Amino acid sequence: MIKKAIDEGLSRIELDVSGRLEIWNKIQEAERSGVKGYITKTRTRKTPLRVLIAVLILIFALSALCVAAELPSKLMNLFETVNKRVVYDGIEMRIVSAVADDDSMIILYTLKDLEGDRISEYTSIYDFSLSSAATLGTYPVDYDAETKTVTFCMAGDNGNEMKGRKLTLSITSFLDGAPMELRETKLRLYDLLQEQFNVHGEPGFRDYNAAEEDSFWNAPNQKGSDLREKIKEEDRVPVLLEGSMNIRIPGVDWVTVTNIGYKDGWLHVRVKYDDERGQINHGYICLTDSEGNELDNAILNTPLPDGCEEFIIDVGSEEELADVYLAGVFTNYDSLNTGEWEATFKVKGVETKSFACTVETDSVTIDRIVLSPLGVTVYGKGEPDDDPVQIRMKDGTDIKSEGFSRSGDGETGEFECKYKFAAPLDIQAIDSIDLAGQTVTVRN
Repeated sequence: MIKKAIDEGLSRIELDVSGRLEIWNKIQEAERSGVKGYITKTRTRKTPLRVLIAVLILIFALSALCVAAELPSKLMNLFETVNKRVVYDGIEMRIVSAVADDDSMIILYTLKDLEGDRISEYTSIYDFSLSSAATLGTYPVDYDAETKTVTFCMAGDNGNEMKGRKLTLSITSFLDGAPMELRETKLRLYDLLQEQFNVHGEPGFRDYNAAEEDSFWNAPNQKGSDLREKIKEEDRVPVLLEGSMNIRIPGVDWVTVTNIGYKDGWLHVRVKYDDERGQINHGYICLTDSEGNELDNAILNTPLPDGCEEFIIDVGSEEELADVYLAGVFTNYDSLNTGEWEATFKVKGVETKSFACTVETDSVTIDRIVLSPLGVTVYGKGEPDDDPVQIRMKDGTDIKSEGFSRSGDGETGEFECKYKFAAPLDIQAIDSIDLAGQTVTVRN
C-alpha cells in the first residue's frame, strides 16, 4: 500500500520502484473510476477558468501517464526525491518527489493534519499554483486514515525551462466534505410533472438567448457536448420562469429545484443555489432508472440570474418519463480551509531531444518538436486540430497519443501543444512522428 511508503517516516524515505508502481497504479484506478466527475467539474456553474484548465490537464496528462505495473521498472525511476516540508496552522505539506522535462512537471505531495481532523479522504485542493506552468491540475491518489495523510499528484504543463530550475508550489485553500457522487431523490419525473401541473399550474417559459444575456451553455456529459453547437445556433431557446417548487437533493444542502417542465422533447429543471456554498461546490442534475443507475441522456445547462441555473435534458416523449427518476451528481463540501503552504524546490529532470522540422497545412505550421519521456511537444502557428499523433518506433511498433494540453497566443497564433501517451517514452527508440497527416523523421 502507498501508506507503507508515505507515512510518518516519510522524511527518511526515498520511494523505491515498488512504491512508485503502487502510486501509479492508484492514479490509474482513480482516473478509470472517477474521471467523469472531474470532467463534470469543468462544466458546471461558477467554476473558474483555472479549474477548467486544471481538469483538462488532469484528463490529458494524468490519465495518459498512468503507468501500469507490468511496465519495466526502470521507467519508474523518472521521479526524483524532493522531500521538502512546510507547516502552516498545524497542517503539513510535504513535496515527496517529482519529475520534470523542459515544459512539464509531475509532482507527488501530501497534506497531513498534525493537530486535528481537517484532512480526510475527501479533501480537495481548491486554490493552487505552480510557477512556470501555464496549465495545471492536481488529483488525490491516496488517503491514510491512521496518519491523517492524503496524497496528491499535481501536473503542470506548457511551462518554460521547468527542469533544473527552482519552482514554487503553492496551496492557499482546500475543501473538505462530501465528494462528487450520484444522489437519488426516488421521485418519478412523471409524478413530479403531474404534481407541478395540479398544484402549481402550467409551468411558464420564456425565450432565452445565452449570448445576449452574457451567459453560456455547458455540457455535463458527452451527449450534451454533441448537442451544444445546435443549441448555440438556435436564436431562442425556451427556459423556465422562476417557480415555487421546493425539492431538495438528498445529501446536498446547497441545491433546491424550484421548477420543472416538459417542452418539445426536453425536460427542463430550474435550480437555485445557496450563494456561499455554491461558490465552492459543483455538480449537475441528471436522471436515473428505477434501480438507481444514471441514464445517459444529453444534458445541457446554463447559468441564470440570481444564483439560478437551468438544466435541459433530452428525454423524448413525456410518457417515457413514467419510470425515470430525478437525481443529481453533486459535491457537498462544507469546509473551506485557507492558509499559506508554499515550497520551493528544484528537479534535475529527464533527458529531452529537440529538433527543427517543417510541417505545413492549410491551418497550421509546425517548426519545432521536443521529445521527452513525458510526451511530445510541438511548437507552431495556426489552428491545430484535436487529433492524436502517432509515433513509429524503430522496432516498427506504433504508439498513439491519448491526450494533450495546449497553450498559445491568440493574437500571434503561436501555440505549444504537448501530446501525452499511456507510458513514458523511450525517446532514443523513436523513429518518426505523424503530425497533421505528415511524417517527420526524428533527427539524431
